[in-house]
Amino acid sequence: MKTRSEYIQIIRDHAPELQSRFGIQSMSLFGSVARNEQHEGSDVDLFVKMPPKFFNYIEASEYLRKLLECDVDLISDHRNLRPFFRKQIERDGINIFTTEGNSQRFIGVN
Repeated sequence: MKTRSEYIQIIRDHAPELQSRFGIQSMSLFGSVARNEQHEGSDVDLFVKMPPKFFNYIEASEYLRKLLECDVDLISDHRNLRPFFRKQIERDGINIFTTEGNSQRFIGVN
């Protein structure tokens, strides 16, 4: 089982590919891993801003599952996002990366 810091570093190391291949503009970690409450078998909950293309979303989810070697719940930002998820993301969220133009910023807990 990986630590929160290990998951964050793996994603940051692959941020340029996540941006160019899938158009992911930002990614935040939330849920049990963000709270350091994960256990063997926990999935990784990620909140992303990306273009609303269904197959792109599926491919990004599968890519992250293989990269992190665990199940991934990829939640995209959209106006119909259930309030429960939005509150959980606001409470627990750790910004892993965000892109502004062509520059990339890494924010959050290491």
